[in-house]
Amino acid sequence: MSEKLKKGLLYTLKVFLTVSLLLGVTVGSFFSSMKMSNLYFLLNDALKARLDVILLNADIDDKSAFFTYDYLQSEEYMPLQENYRIYLINNYGHKLQYSNLFVFPWQTTKTVTVKEAVFAINGELDTTQMSKADAMAHDLYNIPAWKDSVYRVRLVYQDGSWLVDRITRRGDFSYEPVQTPSLTKEEIEALRTPTPEPTEPLPSGEIPSGDRPARISTALIGQTVNLREGPTVAYPSLKVLSSGDKLTVKEEADGWYLVVTEDGTTGYVSGYYILFE
Repeated sequence: MSEKLKKGLLYTLKVFLTVSLLLGVTVGSFFSSMKMSNLYFLLNDALKARLDVILLNADIDDKSAFFTYDYLQSEEYMPLQENYRIYLINNYGHKLQYSNLFVFPWQTTKTVTVKEAVFAINGELDTTQMSKADAMAHDLYNIPAWKDSVYRVRLVYQDGSWLVDRITRRGDFSYEPVQTPSLTKEEIEALRTPTPEPTEPLPSGEIPSGDRPARISTALIGQTVNLREGPTVAYPSLKVLSSGDKLTVKEEADGWYLVVTEDGTTGYVSGYYILFE
């Protein structure tokens, strides 16, 4: 074999190996990116589903697409769920931060550090489970603040998808809402401590002497409140009230107030949102 032919073959081999390496890196990066993307969206959906079970009393069985059988059997979420059992929570805000999301194409297990904050928990005491007076006597009237946490979340890759297999709390997470031009300092403070103390509460069953002027007071700017036909959330809403709307309070019944709005509509509002003037 001539020297020229040897050089040609060696050059061809180098080109082939370089192209193969680049192709392998490209394919590997593609599959790695796909698995990372799958992991990221699964984490978002799974941790949101966990919060829905804890705060909104959602059925964990409806969320089984995000969790392994072992996690569901661990019932890790149940102690937290118990903290919110006597409240009717409408919605909440939450923030998640991740680290160490990179995965290799061949990985089938992954442990990720997650920082989770829950703020602006909006709702009220469920007076069908506990009266307002009893809740206040036991310091349970206000919805408990969420304990922002750092978790180690173990995931497994099964049948083309990641599933959460284990969630272990590792410490506290101090979350500070970021101030933007659309958020004032007062609104940021409301996000940090969204639950107000009850103002001038009346003992359960006490009827005020005469009509009392009051207004709607909410924890967050823009939050609305339902005026209902009766003194529980089971009754339909007559209209929606906003923070600052003026009312005349007629009487109080187990944490709910019979009120008349400025346009003459009569209905019930949770005492959680009443501020007497």
